[in-house]
Amino acid sequence: MELTVDGMTCQGCVRSVTRVLNAIPGVEAVAVSLERGEAQVQYDPSRTGALAFRETLRGHGQFTLVILRGLPLGSADFFRDVLLARGHVLNL
Repeated sequence: MELTVDGMTCQGCVRSVTRVLNAIPGVEAVAVSLERGEAQVQYDPSRTGALAFRETLRGHGQFTLVILRGLPLGSADFFRDVLLARGHVLNL
């Protein structure tokens, strides 16, 4: 899955995003690019997903996240992501 990560300004941010995402149970590999403002995440979808990535990074300060690439169209994570990106509050 490709994630757009806003708020990264240096290689320290890249290390922080990498560390935080790698700590999520179910994440198998992470590659972060400061230049593109992206993170590539390989993960086990039965253990984690887009919502966990967003909430975990938001909990660590200046990073905000927009996740719309790499989600299967019509998946529950895709619809949750679209609603959250538009500012809707979900009570799951």
